[in-house]
Amino acid sequence: MEFSKDTIFLVNYGRQNCEDMHSWGPGMRSCYVIHYVIRGSGYLECGKK
Repeated sequence: MEFSKDTIFLVNYGRQNCEDMHSWGPGMRSCYVIHYVIRGSGYLECGKK
């Protein structure tokens, strides 16, 4: 089986009930984490943007 650099693998999945003002970092991850917000609001900050 051959994979390209654009291949996506599902490594883990689950549900997390985050408290208000939840954050992670600073740091680097070895993978991407995709969040789907079902209730509430917030913002995504990347490189001070």
